[in-house]
Amino acid sequence: MPHASHFALMVAAAMPFATGCFARPEVVLRLGGSGTPELHCFVEVDGTRIATEDFAAYARRWRHRSVRLTFAGDTPYRCVGGVIFNLQRAGVRDIAVTPPATNQ
Repeated sequence: MPHASHFALMVAAAMPFATGCFARPEVVLRLGGSGTPELHCFVEVDGTRIATEDFAAYARRWRHRSVRLTFAGDTPYRCVGGVIFNLQRAGVRDIAVTPPATNQ
């Protein structure tokens, strides 16, 4: 039977995994678009614009990661809502939205 000190070592060795020290970094998406009659939306990650037809494939890669959305105040809500919908559809469960800064 293992001694208490052996058990304490096993618990200590497992702590980085249990506390998320090895968690994958958060994905930050920058959204934008125009509210013209023909809605134009875009998504960028690490400065690279993702084509609309490729977004689902990217989103599936982020299934087990946190995704944070950032956008300007003039980004149409339909762009933001559409991205959230497609992330959820791809299986992303941890989605955070950073609201745009307001000028007062």
